[in-house]
Amino acid sequence: MNTKTAATFTEQLATLAGTLFEPDDVVELRYIDRTLPADHKNKVRSTWHHARDIPKLSGLESINSGGADIYFGVNPRKGFNQRGDESVAIARCLFCEFDAKHTGTNEREEAISRVWSKLGACMLPTPTLIGWSGHGVWCFWRMSEPSTDLAWWTERQKDLINAVGSDATIHNPERIARLLGLTNHKPPVATSEIIDCDATRVHDWADVLGVLPERIEEVKESKTFDGDVTEGARHGTILSMAANMRNLGLSAAEMMPTLLAFNQSRCKPPKPDIEVENVATWAELQKVGHARTPKGNASEADTIHFNAISRCMADVVEKDLPWLWKGFIPDCNITVVSGRGGVGKGYWWADFVSRVTTDGKMPDWTVGKTGPVILAIAEDSHEYTVKSRLRVNGCDLSRVHTIEGLKRVDETGEELEIAFTLEHVAALEREVQRVKPTLVIVDPIGSFIGGKTEANADNAVRAILTPLAMMAEKYAFACVVVAHHRKSAGESADDLVLSSRAFTAAARASFHIFDDDGRKMFLRGKGNLSRHRHGMAYRIEDVGDKAGRVKWEAEAIDMTADDYLEQASKPGMDAESRDDAAKWLRDTLGDSTMTKSELQDRRNKDGVAFSWRTAQRAMKHAKVKCERDPHTNKYVYRMLRDGNNQPQAMEEAADE
Repeated sequence: MNTKTAATFTEQLATLAGTLFEPDDVVELRYIDRTLPADHKNKVRSTWHHARDIPKLSGLESINSGGADIYFGVNPRKGFNQRGDESVAIARCLFCEFDAKHTGTNEREEAISRVWSKLGACMLPTPTLIGWSGHGVWCFWRMSEPSTDLAWWTERQKDLINAVGSDATIHNPERIARLLGLTNHKPPVATSEIIDCDATRVHDWADVLGVLPERIEEVKESKTFDGDVTEGARHGTILSMAANMRNLGLSAAEMMPTLLAFNQSRCKPPKPDIEVENVATWAELQKVGHARTPKGNASEADTIHFNAISRCMADVVEKDLPWLWKGFIPDCNITVVSGRGGVGKGYWWADFVSRVTTDGKMPDWTVGKTGPVILAIAEDSHEYTVKSRLRVNGCDLSRVHTIEGLKRVDETGEELEIAFTLEHVAALEREVQRVKPTLVIVDPIGSFIGGKTEANADNAVRAILTPLAMMAEKYAFACVVVAHHRKSAGESADDLVLSSRAFTAAARASFHIFDDDGRKMFLRGKGNLSRHRHGMAYRIEDVGDKAGRVKWEAEAIDMTADDYLEQASKPGMDAESRDDAAKWLRDTLGDSTMTKSELQDRRNKDGVAFSWRTAQRAMKHAKVKCERDPHTNKYVYRMLRDGNNQPQAMEEAADE
């Protein structure tokens, strides 16, 4: 927070005049002499000055010490010697006053804390100037454009009052406020002062009005945050406070003292500290606070002067998409890998982790990033399964870190251990900061979404995965979440992931593993990050140990996960169609190579009776291989040759 609090009255006077007014504004000063009876003609009097001259005034401290309270008109006046609402020229500010609760020696600190809580709960931007009157807190938001429509301004003042629960009378244009830096003679006598001020905090009307709810004419006490915050409202209130603090540039660590104090003093019952910490971490991960749309009709929205956020495409700097495994696993994002139980997902990530922790050579011979890995594994024993599986596949075990639970010390000093879930965002972030991983794997995601999250509720799933995705981007690691396929059918492969499409919707890429008679098909689901649509296949070799080793096939598979499901749902093709397609493939390819589009164009030109899908199914029978051309970096089809450079013999016809 950029605080510019002045020490002396003269300095505070210059700060106030220079922040809330323009030099030529006419400012009314009003004096109320507490030593005179109410009916005395000099009980209340006023003087008028240009704002630029106010810091030069002498005698104000003497008048105040003689028993007079001094106030200033917040809105500039039309001219000298004019009073009343009709005397106001324009409104440069929105403002409000919060009365303090007389609680004793900490009255000022408690009042300021309550104000921060209220502003945070409403997600209001930080006021330009905050002052302590001696019996309450004043907040002023200096606006970038003055309002000349004072009737409209009055309604906006009421909107503000309704939202924050401040003094309901502070809405008429002539309203005065205490001149800060002087003595407040109302019993008990106290000193006023500027608490915080930054003249650069100038707000658009939309910044303030955009977060205000629709006003109910009668402002009820229950709508304010002065009372206890009960179950059902605790999370939303703390989250709103944290989001506002994040917009002010505060880190999670800087938010925590205020959030914890509010939680303990106001929330009934208080939330666990870990949940408050999770909220603070979530808020810190947000890049920009998003205000709600202002309520009201179109003309009112036009009055607020919303401006579109835009830029010319010519000014956009292109960036290369970061990859962990090029064309397959994007960096700084979430990838979902899913399949039926027992299909070999655990072997897939064991092989992948081994590559990331060693030389980075991927199954298609591209080279990816290397570095430490964090594992959150729920269904396999680290001692009996995970370590041996990683070791057999060549992993550098010194670079692998597993999260096995959480621990904390309670107020009695006793150490408590609980299960880790993705609801514990703060704990995961601390581990990420410590390890600095290249890759984080969560297997299976269903075991880590937390007991309060419904896996079939899209919003609940997104609420869990969004902080994880933001953390991956912030700390530049790839995150792979492993999921089970549900047993019921779906329109696409991505529909098979648990019971919510939100799991794949929150990811930038998805892959599915299918078992094809021991051959593990690693095929694409969602994936708009790469133009490639091919997949790959692997087998699990028995090495006579407690785990198997993954061996990848060299050739790519020109098939997506949806293609595989479509093929699996249809009866096998007849031998005659397969043989016709296989013969056409051998005759067409010969000694050449062709891309998929070239081969499809040739099929259309030849007018053959079989479909492209039949041709794909016949490729294995025809000994046709799909591989990357090292010269063009494109995937091409070619015939496999034997040692005499002859096409390999066609295997005996059999339905596939």
